[in-house]
Amino acid sequence: MSYVSSNAPIDSAGLTRPMVQALFVASCLLAIVSWYTTFEGMRLYLSVWFATLASIGVQTALVMVAWLI
Repeated sequence: MSYVSSNAPIDSAGLTRPMVQALFVASCLLAIVSWYTTFEGMRLYLSVWFATLASIGVQTALVMVAWLI
């Protein structure tokens, strides 16, 4: 079990603010990598501009749904 200092605010799920910030940064980095691979796959079949916009839309939707759940 991990140690939580007494001065760190804890929410109802037991997560501290630094832990939530680290999870947010990690999910953003993973979304960037996933965007790139989605873009590269779409670029094979679509124009570059449409692939860019479509992959940004897909990744934005995935991140929003993941953080709302």
